[in-house]
Amino acid sequence: VEQKDMKYDAEFNLASYTRITTDSEGLASTEYRSDMKYNSLGQLTGFKTKTVDQTGAVTEFERVPTTFDSLGRVTSSLDKGFRDGVAFSSVRKSILYDELNREISSREENYDETGALTDAREVSIEAMDARGNVLKETVRSYDETGVLLDLREVENSAFDFRGNVLKSTAKTFDDKGALIDIQKMINYAFDAFGNILEQKVETYNAETPPDHPKHGIPLSPARLKRANDYARRFPTPEFWHAVFAEVWRSPWMRGQRSSAGRRAV
Repeated sequence: VEQKDMKYDAEFNLASYTRITTDSEGLASTEYRSDMKYNSLGQLTGFKTKTVDQTGAVTEFERVPTTFDSLGRVTSSLDKGFRDGVAFSSVRKSILYDELNREISSREENYDETGALTDAREVSIEAMDARGNVLKETVRSYDETGVLLDLREVENSAFDFRGNVLKSTAKTFDDKGALIDIQKMINYAFDAFGNILEQKVETYNAETPPDHPKHGIPLSPARLKRANDYARRFPTPEFWHAVFAEVWRSPWMRGQRSSAGRRAV
């Protein structure tokens, strides 16, 4: 990670900077942060950010005044901006803390370009290590009407020096409490915001037939760009689970026979 072009305000608070994050493949994502604002206690209350990831996708948003409680802990924040040219906003609120001032629960609400609520989720942190990394949490997802969609229990077992999760196990339950999915995940690459870039490949490798060709980690730049393009077009895990299941059923996709002018390899 390289941080440069730092500028400061009259109170010597950091006002802007450029941060470049380069992954193991040499691909870089760049974050431009500006217009950083502070309250009288020196707490950051707002800023503007533009991020260009490894594929060239652009996200721009502004965090409008963050609110704090009497102990100086964040109680709410609002992000408004554009992701790939589409307007969005996201609110974090109902933030609670433990006796060590560590965040233990919150609610996030997402809105579309018209301002209509699209979904929400509530996070409850149940265990942390000495560094404050989350070891166990429960995530409840709701639709725009407030109906529970699913509940996800996540246990994290390894972290990098930035606190990004390297290994985790997630169990997903439906709205009636029935177990519908278990995933074991190993994460290899992250963007500037800590978003996972290479997790789906591990899911692919685990869910396709043993004799099916596997992708290596890390990916080449071309494969990484293609994977990210498809991930943005088809973002839901359910879609990819269905794709991988279809590989098992298709002799052609498994390279066992030719079909309609295509050659099995």
